[in-house]
Amino acid sequence: GELLLLRSIFKFDLSAIPANATIVSAKLTLYSNPTPLNGSATDANYGPNNAMFIERITSDWNTSITWPTQPFGDNTTQIAIPHTSLPFLDLVDVDVTSMVATMVNGNSNYGFKIRLQNEAFYNIRNFCSSKHANTAKRPKLVVSYQ
Repeated sequence: GELLLLRSIFKFDLSAIPANATIVSAKLTLYSNPTPLNGSATDANYGPNNAMFIERITSDWNTSITWPTQPFGDNTTQIAIPHTSLPFLDLVDVDVTSMVATMVNGNSNYGFKIRLQNEAFYNIRNFCSSKHANTAKRPKLVVSYQ
C-alpha cells in the first residue's frame, strides 16, 4: 500500500467581531464523520495511535494549496487531542479561546489546521466538513466576546 497523508484546514468568518473585542471564550466542535470514505471506511477513528493536534494557522492561504504550499500551524500553542479507540467520537467544545483571541486581536484569522500526531499507516481521525449533507454535523465555533 501507499501511505496517504491527510491534513485539514478550515476557517470561520470572524469579521462580525470588533477588532478591539475581548474574547471571553471560544469553543470548537468537530463531529466524527458517520460515513467515512478513508481509513477503515467504517470507523471515523481508527489505528493504534490516532492522537491529533489542533493548530492555529499563521499565514494566509487559498483553496488552491498543495502539500508543499500548505500553511504552517503554530505548534507552540497547539492543542493535543488524545488517542481514542472509539470508532466515533465528537470533539465537543474544545477550548480555543487563546487562538481565537490572537486571530481577532491580531487581525490574523487564517483558521485552523488539524493533523495527526503520528502520521503513519492506519491512523485516522475523520470529521465532517463544512459541506457535509447534515448541517448539524458541520464544524462549529461558538465565540463569546465583550
